[in-house]
Amino acid sequence: MPIYEYRCKKCAKTFEVFLRSSQEEKALSCSACGHQGLERKFSCFSSGSSSGGGAASSGCKTSSGFR
Repeated sequence: MPIYEYRCKKCAKTFEVFLRSSQEEKALSCSACGHQGLERKFSCFSSGSSSGGGAASSGCKTSSGFR
């Protein structure tokens, strides 16, 4: 199941949701205020190696540069 990150356009709360289908997205509302005006955010992800050959990397930019 994909995990999506959303931001409420009314109260600015950011939260994550597990979605099984695009139909579930239509019924989403903010977990804090209940507003249905949500914006899907670009979510970072990390990947690792089972070979033990180094640290995992997400490739997402942070305030101090790339992770």
